[in-house]
Amino acid sequence: MKAPTIAAKSLRIFSREKGGLFFTFAFPLLLITVFSLVFSGQGSINIKILAVQQDNGPLANAYITALDNVFEIEKVDNIAYAEARVLDGKEVAVIIIPLGFSTRTENVRLVYDESRGELANTTIRVVEGITQQFFGTQTPISVESVHGAYKKWDATQQYVPGMAVMMTLMIGGIGVSTRLVVQRKTGTFMRNLLAPIGKMSFLGGELLCGFVIGCLQVALFFSIGYFIFGMKIAGSLLLVALVSAFVILLGVSFGILISAFARSPDAASGATQAFVFPASALGGLWWPIELMPSFIQGIAQVLPTTHTMNAFQDVIVRGKGVLDIAPSLAVVAGYIIVFLAIGLALFKWQE
Repeated sequence: MKAPTIAAKSLRIFSREKGGLFFTFAFPLLLITVFSLVFSGQGSINIKILAVQQDNGPLANAYITALDNVFEIEKVDNIAYAEARVLDGKEVAVIIIPLGFSTRTENVRLVYDESRGELANTTIRVVEGITQQFFGTQTPISVESVHGAYKKWDATQQYVPGMAVMMTLMIGGIGVSTRLVVQRKTGTFMRNLLAPIGKMSFLGGELLCGFVIGCLQVALFFSIGYFIFGMKIAGSLLLVALVSAFVILLGVSFGILISAFARSPDAASGATQAFVFPASALGGLWWPIELMPSFIQGIAQVLPTTHTMNAFQDVIVRGKGVLDIAPSLAVVAGYIIVFLAIGLALFKWQE
């Protein structure tokens, strides 16, 4: 009966491996929870669109009510203002109900931001479906797009920065935290401190190492997107580099924070992934946050991933400047400061 004995031994070894336990049991449950929360509201659409209602007849009122039952409608009075908000990326679309709609002499106009990709396509399909319910196959609607610097939806503008943020946080967090945990457990910290090297100099070197690795990683992502897949960048490359630097610092500072609590490399790796995967899903790196339930969208606004992605999109898709992305970068900077402050305050040089 050697097989049961060997099996029991292997199970005991497996039970001590926190990383294996995490990926076998906790990680699948984490993903199930995140995806269930994200798509729990798919019976209704949680997309906000603007509406300019110039016709107040009974048919127009009934039509706008039907739209309001599906979308989150914000009524505005000025068409130019509404179109400017769509062009600026603040809203996905505006529906304009002109005078003469109730008498069927004028068509509804749906003006959308083509750079919003699948979110814009979903909005168009739903609006056209509601309009068809009112008027049958002869739907009185015209669909127009407004554009940023580029006139065609480019999937790389979503997924290259999205994956760059996720993987930079992942590798930065895991790399820094596991290196520090290993050096603490093996006593490398204390041996190095016997040399004429200050504690802050030692930690500064580790942070610099993580930053250099992050720079190489981000450069690879954007080089592939730009040179191989033809990703267009509407704004300044220097601003892309600036946002990237904030992302890299976020990942490195998060690694410092994790290393203050983790007692093993497996625990550090598991804790990093337990944060990065949900933050990526909820922060708009995998799909637009507007497709998620309203309460999840509220949670997304406090995540650093949401603000890094917003900054990248504003520069890459809309060609915005540094003042436009400053609020997003300020939020990310706040997270960097908090992560570093807590991580350094609780940092342990030995077990």
